[in-house]
Amino acid sequence: MLKRGKEDMVYYNQQQTSTLYKWFEELSNGQEFIAFETMNEVLISLGLEHQINSNKVSFQQFLHLLKEGSVRNSR
Repeated sequence: MLKRGKEDMVYYNQQQTSTLYKWFEELSNGQEFIAFETMNEVLISLGLEHQINSNKVSFQQFLHLLKEGSVRNSR
């Protein structure tokens, strides 16, 4: 059976997205990306460091990382 779904979709309501964007801006110092070094310890502690393919994290990647972290922690 072939699985099809929206695992890659990130669903946050407008208020959550706004709050997460404020966190992102704080971590990125107002830039478009967060330096990997800034999040390195957090990503390692969540077991998500393998999810990053570059040394920068965009807002969309940030949302996906948060989703992945919450899924892993709920198992």
